[in-house]
Amino acid sequence: MGYGFNVSLDYTDNEYLPFFLFGKIGYEQFPGSQDFYQSSDYTHYSTNFVPLTLGARYYFAPILENFVIIMPCVEVGANLGIYQTLHQYKSTSGIPSYNEDGTKFGYEIGVGVSMFLAEIMASYHYYPEHQFLSVDMRLRLPLYISL
Repeated sequence: MGYGFNVSLDYTDNEYLPFFLFGKIGYEQFPGSQDFYQSSDYTHYSTNFVPLTLGARYYFAPILENFVIIMPCVEVGANLGIYQTLHQYKSTSGIPSYNEDGTKFGYEIGVGVSMFLAEIMASYHYYPEHQFLSVDMRLRLPLYISL
């Protein structure tokens, strides 16, 4: 299990609705579990992760319009993930501790529902040798810019 936050900037034009383009940056942390520590030589194992994402989102026709508008949506994105993994071992193991740094390219696919100002999105994230599922609760602050 992990936790984190993301900030995104979305763009659309009247001619391209209901498609939105987005850019997103975040910070996520994935700590090790107590069961893992008890059954291994680790005293600490965690990964700090900064995903940079460019993608597109599509909003389908509303499925509910009476009280509040609820629209299903899908999104896809290409990711660059910058990570640091700390490997810290028990002093009795004789294994030296170290940090592992790197970058990985991947992608994400998500489905969810939107009330436009608030969304819930479930996504699958793929990186070589690392995959995970996420559930995001998003709040949106719409801005209108006329050029």
